[in-house]
Amino acid sequence: MLKRASAANRGGTQLEFIKCSKCGSIKGVDSHNLSKDEIFRGTIYCRCGETIFFELEGSIITFVTGKHPFGGINRNVPEDASDRLAEAKLCYFSGALRASAVMARSSIERGLSAKGYDKGKLEQRIEAAHNDDKNIIGDVELALAHGTRLIGNDAIHEAQTIAPVEVEGALGATVQILNKMFSS
Repeated sequence: MLKRASAANRGGTQLEFIKCSKCGSIKGVDSHNLSKDEIFRGTIYCRCGETIFFELEGSIITFVTGKHPFGGINRNVPEDASDRLAEAKLCYFSGALRASAVMARSSIERGLSAKGYDKGKLEQRIEAAHNDDKNIIGDVELALAHGTRLIGNDAIHEAQTIAPVEVEGALGATVQILNKMFSS
């Protein structure tokens, strides 16, 4: 875990210094371009191997606790789907919310393809996985998959902006759906 060590203003650059509680290493985060109401999401990779997601708003740093902020992914999930989910998380913490929503949707789509549901539109593929006797996705995952699909569709085609809470929900839902699909 990282914790805030101090802040300094050096030649017009506002730095927030963060100290790793695991190894003691200090990292600097530049916050000089942030307006009062702007939030920067980022990742710090410490030399000791710690990876911490954080949000910086003005001079306030909030750490997203845990190694997997939206839940851990099952090791049985195919690489293609898990890579897209990892990219969706990176987009989220970089502030690219629409890209994150699109990649979460894509991750579900790749997971369905890996299970053999690769015909038709995504909506039809989700329904087919739910109606299959193999119990690929249950009632809860059906609702989550459609919600994530719709958020991703809005991000691509319609929405001017996507709320962070919508993307957070889509990312958490994607983890749950993929874990259910590849539970064995």
